[in-house]
Amino acid sequence: MLRWAGVDDCAVAVSLGADVPFCLAGGRARVTGVGEGLSPLPFQERSFVLLIPPLVVPTPDVYRAWDARRAGDGAGPGTPDPHGNDLEAAALDVAPALARWRDLLGERTGRRPRLAGSGATWFVEGEPGELGLAGCEALVLDGLRAPLVAARTVPAPA
Repeated sequence: MLRWAGVDDCAVAVSLGADVPFCLAGGRARVTGVGEGLSPLPFQERSFVLLIPPLVVPTPDVYRAWDARRAGDGAGPGTPDPHGNDLEAAALDVAPALARWRDLLGERTGRRPRLAGSGATWFVEGEPGELGLAGCEALVLDGLRAPLVAARTVPAPA
């Protein structure tokens, strides 16, 4: 909407939410602060498969859990996630069922799924066919269905 309205002011974007400046800029970037610090990175063509579990993981609850982990020993939120999402442990505190969906996707693909944002979507890098998911539209766990979505990166708008 902001692009459509001709808004490119980062201050306006960040006032709407921490991830809005990144979405407005598009492409690939390192983000700092509360979302206002954007350092563009070169485009990389990549493919992913996303698993969208039928779970609700409230973002405020995840950040409270992250804060509680950090306050526990004063040393920070725990060991940083080697897979790139420091919120994963806190999200699992809030919604332990996330772990079962992560493990199912990992078993099916042979890859370590990563959490998107504060949850609940898990993703693995690769094409559905190379991941053993060709023709698979969803994974099922305990009778619950989680859609699979294939996605590709796209260059930032010119």
